[in-house]
Amino acid sequence: MTHLTIFYLLELLEPILHFLLIDKSLYPALFVSRLWYRCGATILWRRIELKGGEAENRTRLERFLKIVPGGGRKPVYSSKLTHLKITRYPSLSNKKIKGIVHTFQNIIHLDFEESTDCI
Repeated sequence: MTHLTIFYLLELLEPILHFLLIDKSLYPALFVSRLWYRCGATILWRRIELKGGEAENRTRLERFLKIVPGGGRKPVYSSKLTHLKITRYPSLSNKKIKGIVHTFQNIIHLDFEESTDCI
């Protein structure tokens, strides 16, 4: 009987987390419980936007690019990624793009705005 209540909870939790994503307050909700984290992380991994301009943003972008083959371990939720936008990252090579496509096989939208080395 307790297993059934967990499934009902998941059905209720997912719309709440989608609303929090729209409201831009999903990230703090990940700390509520493990269940909220497991449900919320999959939602966060669907769309990622990375900017290369400033030092802090560039560090995030570099950490993300380490996920591609040969760079490091692939996060559990990476298979959920469908939309990726990388802006202002001048050293984005064809090799890195191929690695991104190979690693994140469910991508349906890629945007490399102002990433000059893309060919």
